[in-house]
Amino acid sequence: KISETIPQMSGFVVQGKAGSVYPFVTSLISRDRFQEIYRSLVFDQDELIKLEGMINQQIKSLWIPSNIAVVDESLNPYKGRRNPNHVYVPRKPHPHGLKNWLVVDFTGMVLGFHLFCRGEKKERSSETLFRMAKYCDPGTLVIADSYFGSLQSMELLLKNNYHCLFSCRK
Repeated sequence: KISETIPQMSGFVVQGKAGSVYPFVTSLISRDRFQEIYRSLVFDQDELIKLEGMINQQIKSLWIPSNIAVVDESLNPYKGRRNPNHVYVPRKPHPHGLKNWLVVDFTGMVLGFHLFCRGEKKERSSETLFRMAKYCDPGTLVIADSYFGSLQSMELLLKNNYHCLFSCRK
């Protein structure tokens, strides 16, 4: 998984641990140079939207989803100071990072994702859940946590021929 590989790789390069499993990376770039580049990674809104669309299109062309999918948020660790989409979520193991929404089938394959961008129109959790469910075929069982668990979410999914399973909030 890229989201797991990049932080491990950057952690190795930044800290310079000996006996790395990434000798190729260290042979190409110094620790200080990598750290400088890593801290400066900034994408503007249009680039993020374009990148997201290209990746989601590629995933759709390569994978046939199963009939069970899970939707959840993810926070990719990132401590760069210049990225305007950086968020702080204290309940996460790595509270600083870049937030995104993922839909994954039961095999663990990512079917689609959406990057959280500051300044985009706020939407209800039921709308986010439905937008992510659209990466799956109608008739799919969509599983989500209590963030999405509401009567509105259930009605929206059922109206569009999706099945749902999630815990509900009062």
